[in-house]
Amino acid sequence: MATFPRTSPLALGAALLLACTSNPTPHPGVEDTTSQVDVYVPSDEAQRGVCGELGGQWSDDDSLCTEVDQGFDANAGAIEPAEGPPAADIVGIDVTGAAGDYAFTVVISSDDTGCELYTDWWEVVSVDGTLVHRKVQIRPHVEDQPFTDTAAHVDLTEDALVLVRAHLNTDGYVGIAWVGRVRDGFTRARISPTFAEGLETAEPQPPTCLP
Repeated sequence: MATFPRTSPLALGAALLLACTSNPTPHPGVEDTTSQVDVYVPSDEAQRGVCGELGGQWSDDDSLCTEVDQGFDANAGAIEPAEGPPAADIVGIDVTGAAGDYAFTVVISSDDTGCELYTDWWEVVSVDGTLVHRKVQIRPHVEDQPFTDTAAHVDLTEDALVLVRAHLNTDGYVGIAWVGRVRDGFTRARISPTFAEGLETAEPQPPTCLP
């Protein structure tokens, strides 16, 4: 598995604060909970390298990859960060384990308000639109923003190109995703919310929301 530079704890906090305040309305509770984030975020330098390998364009203004030219619908209808909530952004990612049995840990910053609006799942999707793994959520994360979640036993090869994204129960795949390979690393990316949108009806589906 590839190794790549990680941000320092101070830089991580700054990166998360920037990611979570890119919308006009900050995500609920984010100011008080950044210390709960316990996964690393690849450095901008590392992400820029991954972006280039994927044929994308790195945006210094937004610190993410755009125009990914690897089969993803990266341009049409892609959400601009400044367009604001509601959104479910993946702001951190870490992968451990071995081929065929990886553990993906993500940090999600979302505009949860309760069962009427919350992140009901996040998922790993291959470049051809196949659902690799989905982790459903049973409750909103109103106060604990951003929140960390792990999916174990993700069956991937180290060179499989995948998208990692979150889903809002009311608005779908709106937010910043991550694209890359376990072998080479991942980058924050702007992907159209319509990419593989048919997966919204795929199993597993979340259970009834617990307030």
